[in-house]
Amino acid sequence: MATKAKVTEKKVVKKVTKVPEKKVEKVEKIVVEKKAEKVVEAPKVEPKVEVKEVKEVKEFEKLPSLKDMLEAGVHFGHSIKRRNPRMDDYVYAVKNGVQIFDLVQTRKALNDACNYIVETVAKGEQIMLVGTKAQAADTIKSEAERLGVAFITTHWVGGLFTNWEQIKTRVDKLIDMKKKYEAGEYKKYTKKEQVLLKREIDRLERMYGGLVTLKGLPKLAFIVDPTREITAMRE
Repeated sequence: MATKAKVTEKKVVKKVTKVPEKKVEKVEKIVVEKKAEKVVEAPKVEPKVEVKEVKEVKEFEKLPSLKDMLEAGVHFGHSIKRRNPRMDDYVYAVKNGVQIFDLVQTRKALNDACNYIVETVAKGEQIMLVGTKAQAADTIKSEAERLGVAFITTHWVGGLFTNWEQIKTRVDKLIDMKKKYEAGEYKKYTKKEQVLLKREIDRLERMYGGLVTLKGLPKLAFIVDPTREITAMRE
């Protein structure tokens, strides 16, 4: 018996790896013709340079020197207990519990104040001096009469700035009564009536005597001791 030999054919399968073909990309050269554009030159704008005018600070002619201020004792301030914190920038030192002011800054501020007063008066504006302290009243009155400006040395007239129209009527009344008294128009009255009229003139003189030169509200008020004259400062 013949044995059939089974012959198993082995199929050899060779894997052939396909090599991907390189795609050749066609690069098309695109030539872009640049059209010559008309270039319009913009006008050159020069930068504006702001020139600030620097005002020359003129020194007041009769301003006292630092030596004169030192000899007069201008550098002495208040005691520490009565100090004002807003004045700390002008304090040079503290000695024995008393503030010593910086005279350089004091003189500069005094110069600015004097120049401002001169400019105000040059414009035709009116000024007024206020000082009801016993130490300053006589000086304020004498200087105001010398300069021909308004002044207050007794007590502040309430409503001077806020109710000027009413105050002006009383000042006009004083001026009118003084004219009549000096002209002798009150001699036709009895002695008692003349005494009463004179008292009224004296009362108005004490209150409004320093305001007879005012034609309107003053542009500038020079106040001695702002703490004492708090009513004037508020108005």
